[in-house]
Amino acid sequence: MAQAGGPLSHLTVLDLTHHIAGPYCTGLLAGLGAEVIKVERPGAGDPSRSVGPFPGDVPHLEKSGLFLYLNQSKKSVTLNLQAQAGVEILRRLLLEADILVENFHPRVMPSLGLDYQALERLNRRLVMTSISNFGQTGPYRDWKATDMTLAAMSGLMHESGEPGQEPLRLSANIVQFEAGVYAFAATMTGLFHRETSGEGLHVDVSVFQALAASLENAFSALFFTGRIPTRVGSYNFGLGMLLPSEDAYVGIAGVGFRDQQWQAFCELVGSPELINDPRFATREARMASRDLMLTTIMGAVAGKKRDELFHEGQRLHLPIGAVYSIDEAFADPHLQARGFWQDVEHPVAGTYRYPGPPFRMSTYDWPFGPAPTLGQHNEEIYCGQLGYTQDELVRLRQSNII
Repeated sequence: MAQAGGPLSHLTVLDLTHHIAGPYCTGLLAGLGAEVIKVERPGAGDPSRSVGPFPGDVPHLEKSGLFLYLNQSKKSVTLNLQAQAGVEILRRLLLEADILVENFHPRVMPSLGLDYQALERLNRRLVMTSISNFGQTGPYRDWKATDMTLAAMSGLMHESGEPGQEPLRLSANIVQFEAGVYAFAATMTGLFHRETSGEGLHVDVSVFQALAASLENAFSALFFTGRIPTRVGSYNFGLGMLLPSEDAYVGIAGVGFRDQQWQAFCELVGSPELINDPRFATREARMASRDLMLTTIMGAVAGKKRDELFHEGQRLHLPIGAVYSIDEAFADPHLQARGFWQDVEHPVAGTYRYPGPPFRMSTYDWPFGPAPTLGQHNEEIYCGQLGYTQDELVRLRQSNII
């Protein structure tokens, strides 16, 4: 349950989303106190319930790590939207809703009579957010896509990887999480519009468009110079370099462009004589001696420990970081000190530790409530809010409506 008194505790959100982008958006709304009612398919629920990892690698609808993380503090009801009776129940829920978030294929909501024009007549203050691969309009609207194809088509993969080698896909579902953040920000903007105008609106989030928006620097280079940017890889003197130390890797930025950082780097690796070496003494000289400088830098760090470089480099005010493995990132003392990780007890899955929100608020603590079991709140919502009797609820279940 969402913590009382949250900044969005006066709002009700109907969550018709699945997988990652939509649930992450609604998860942020739930974390800020909104009552988020997740509408799931009877029997199966959100498909992410079937996606691991699972405790002990044993699949279970109530134990998916992905689902449990993305759906904390929400309520779950089951509803068959392929049946007209299910659509009518959803309409009743929408009468009192403030926000609807859905990430069906663009053809689905209109086919159910639930397009924004119809819902606007039902509830003129409703903010409806639709998340889809290519958006609700345009020639690609009905195309199929995955994270990799969207990253490829947006230009993002063209920018990722080493020069002269194949483009690289992004890992860790970054594409979907980024789209979820855009959807959350746009939904909040829609709420602001509603509060100032009294009218709801339709937010149309295209994952493809969101990715293209994140490549502003590449598109600016094309527009301003006419040049198509190429992959710069891990050894770009301006953006940063990935350097192998004795035991792992470190990432460092700016030593090729900025004299002050070049001097600090020379101190870090114990080679002060390089500061005034005419081949490296100025930015222009370093750029002209790019390959030699890279060889020199790599040789200077090769015999040093990663953490030594990291901590001493930070003391010298260098933008340097250790390349952590996932377990090392989990153990990082900074995230621990900020209370990023939280143990959440779930009635079926048990108690596990989960990442926290991407931000903190001075007067509000994130609730970290458990994700709901499938249909856990059917009675609360259908009987308590819509007025169905227990007998009617049984009949709805027997008819596969809920």
